[in-house]
Amino acid sequence: MASLSFALVGRTAGYIVVLLLVRFVYRLYTVRMKIRKYAKDTNTLGMPHHFIFGHMIESGKAFKDVPMEINRLTLMSLFLRQHSDIIKDGVIVMDVWPMIDPILYVMDPEIVSQFSNQQVLAKTLPKSNQLKDMFTPMFQGKDLLTMDGPEWKRWRAIYNPGFSAKNVATMAPEFIEEIDIFKRHLRKVAKSGKVVKMQQLAINLTIDVIGRAVLGHNFKCQAEGNPLEKAIADQVKWLIPNRTPDALVKLLNPFRLYDLWRLERIIRNVLAPAVRENLSNETSTTLHETILSLAVKAYLAENPDSNPRFDLEAFLNRTTSHLKIFIFAGHDTTATSLSKIAANPQLLNSLVYTTAVIKETLRIFPPALTVRQGRPDVTLHNYKTGKTYPTDGFLVIGATFATHKLEEYLPRNEEFLPERFLAKEGEELYVGKNAFRPFELGPRACIGQELAMMELSMILGLTVREFDFEVDESVFMEGGKRLWGQRVYMVGGLAGHPKGGMPMMVKVRGR
Repeated sequence: MASLSFALVGRTAGYIVVLLLVRFVYRLYTVRMKIRKYAKDTNTLGMPHHFIFGHMIESGKAFKDVPMEINRLTLMSLFLRQHSDIIKDGVIVMDVWPMIDPILYVMDPEIVSQFSNQQVLAKTLPKSNQLKDMFTPMFQGKDLLTMDGPEWKRWRAIYNPGFSAKNVATMAPEFIEEIDIFKRHLRKVAKSGKVVKMQQLAINLTIDVIGRAVLGHNFKCQAEGNPLEKAIADQVKWLIPNRTPDALVKLLNPFRLYDLWRLERIIRNVLAPAVRENLSNETSTTLHETILSLAVKAYLAENPDSNPRFDLEAFLNRTTSHLKIFIFAGHDTTATSLSKIAANPQLLNSLVYTTAVIKETLRIFPPALTVRQGRPDVTLHNYKTGKTYPTDGFLVIGATFATHKLEEYLPRNEEFLPERFLAKEGEELYVGKNAFRPFELGPRACIGQELAMMELSMILGLTVREFDFEVDESVFMEGGKRLWGQRVYMVGGLAGHPKGGMPMMVKVRGR
């Protein structure tokens, strides 16, 4: 009897395996045929396409002579170096299924604008389902990154006032206090003569700045350390961006769901008291209004009969998700700068070249890209070639790294030239329309870009006068591979970060 049961179980398992295999082969056939038909119908210059492996072979060639650890945001830039003839299309069809669904990589800024810059939301493509599925374990769909439609529009409007340039400028005194702590750490590092991983110092500073801007709360990551940053970083490690063997190992790991729950509790235990304190003081008069307090006011204006305390948990959940995204960018002279900016924050607007340096850095190392879901009723057009690109069935990706390396829009793009952002129309280095998009453009542009630019401007303006920074290249000697001649490059799976945490030597200028 037992042997019969085992035989039945074995046959059932065999049938399931066969069915799964048949389903896989059928899906493989339909995807590969779709890509070939699409390339023919659109007359798109593409890369060699293998019927079994799709574009995986070409992907392997692109990474042959570069470090395998590089951030995948650079993928299109690598392909453009090997397939320069396809640049004129402005669109690349990519088929690496089953790792990820078929992709339309769009690099031409005029075409990207057709699905991201439109002010009428009905004409834009929604965020991709794959992106939403990937971030659900971390944000539960309650964040501005993955929400769509009326819900996204509502919460974006609620948070917009706090992130406005006018409100962000009022936060300068608090930012200066945090940057002063950052500088104290730099002085200690300079005195010790040791190499420091600049990325971690910057992360701690950023979390403290965001805490004060959003909640009016000091997390003291710089002074004491805080479990918040590590918990968020550990959550990111559990996310599944594609269908690689590594992703399958994560998905089947019996501890994954428990660890995600445990990390969420850690994050909530840090954020909840700060959010509750902020919400309980929403009517008080302070030096500046926090982003959350302005969000509460916007919510009440939208719902005048509501009691904000009744919705405390809803606000807490929303804020937890949004905060995780915000966290997921001479001595006398310094003292003078601190006092002047504290008294007159709008002086930051005069740091024209500093802003240009920041923009040029973001051009070379853009922090993200936009990933949308194609729709049957949305077709993209290249008006220069007359070609059209239906989007149904594709992930549509604005390939920012590649866009920022198009000679037509960004001349001499292999050079670091902050002057391009000071050039006027008609001059050689003038940046083409819609070509600079590190924060994306249009209604879904990064809500925190004003905050990020102000923070970066202040950090640079208040540190480079006092310190010299030198990358410790000895850390990168092993392996020997470079990316575009540089040992320091972006690595990581989701959000890119500098290789090795950006190890640097710090010296006090003039000593």
